[in-house]
Amino acid sequence: MAAAPGPSQAGGSATWTFPIEITLHAPRLAGSAAPVPPAAGAKATTWRTEDFADRGGYEPGFIPGHIVPLPETGALPWRLARNQLAAEGDDPHELRYHHFSILMNAERRLACCTAVNIDGARIRAVNRADKTVIADPTLAQLGIESAEASDDFRPDRRILPEEQMNRPFYENQQVPGFPVATSAGRIARMFQKGHIILRGDPAWGSEAEARAAERDTFFYTNAAPQVGFFNQGSALDRPGAKGKLRWRAVETYVLRNAVTMRQRISVFAGPIFDDEADPVYRFGARLPMRFWKIAVWNDGTALRSIALIADQRPVLEVMPEAMGAEAFQDEEELARVSEFLSTVREVEALTHLDFSAAVRDGDVRAGAAEPAPALTLEPPALAGSALPPRRKGRKRC
Repeated sequence: MAAAPGPSQAGGSATWTFPIEITLHAPRLAGSAAPVPPAAGAKATTWRTEDFADRGGYEPGFIPGHIVPLPETGALPWRLARNQLAAEGDDPHELRYHHFSILMNAERRLACCTAVNIDGARIRAVNRADKTVIADPTLAQLGIESAEASDDFRPDRRILPEEQMNRPFYENQQVPGFPVATSAGRIARMFQKGHIILRGDPAWGSEAEARAAERDTFFYTNAAPQVGFFNQGSALDRPGAKGKLRWRAVETYVLRNAVTMRQRISVFAGPIFDDEADPVYRFGARLPMRFWKIAVWNDGTALRSIALIADQRPVLEVMPEAMGAEAFQDEEELARVSEFLSTVREVEALTHLDFSAAVRDGDVRAGAAEPAPALTLEPPALAGSALPPRRKGRKRC
């Protein structure tokens, strides 16, 4: 079913179509070279010189007339990474960046919650290669990109090296059946560094602000192992349902809604950690199979929120760790993913986070008895679409 480019409005309310796709699977990397595990107290490199003094982080009062704080973490069953450079009076666990903040699960070495402010009226597109900045980008210029196979990411010196999943977790991979390191088939099937907060989400404001915010998304604290195949999607003209699925277009739908409607939204996202079900990867680390996302906005009358959970376990059912190379060839099986609209309360129950009464009360699906399938977004509805004109009198930035 095709989705409109933005939320539809009737009677002062807003209806959002909010699909997401973050995909993972955990094949046995047979024959891969054994990288050196990240050692505690590892020697610093140039990333140790990063100065974070100017990072404002996530702003709870970003949505006019409402306060949407970072979630409460008192019920977490795991240890949060401590910000070694936190100033007196600061949250000792919050890692502040330009326009977003991250809380890290120190035991799993991944973010347990990211929080980003998106200003759709001031969004800019930052070119991935040369970092040139485009004001008033079209939806197409916001880009549909694969996960990152290159090593543009860097550690965050404010937390310990052993509290973040850094370079050794990604390098020297060998995918069965694809021995050539630079082959497109191997790159599409290897674990890549996938953004939790998309690099375009915080890229708004002045050119300097947008460029700095986009750069901040390239810390390992904002990365999760992600298989490239799903993010690259498939050709739009391919027959069958899969031809309509381009995962990055689906994943960026929240950003596109914000831009189309020229509004401010706050977005929380992260993994669901299941120490029993999540498969073991390198150095004993487990990879989360489910991810969640919550968007919060003002519909003109009240604060609204919507939640979604993406589940990759159906993929693992057809991809046992002992699979052979031929298992990678069936693209239809690789495309089997379940994604469900959820509720804020369900996300809270699964993550042990508390998003506040305001966010729970604004949940457009509060009280829903069963999860609802998320709508499939057809990329032709987005490709090349120009943004609506700015309202007269709105200041340009």
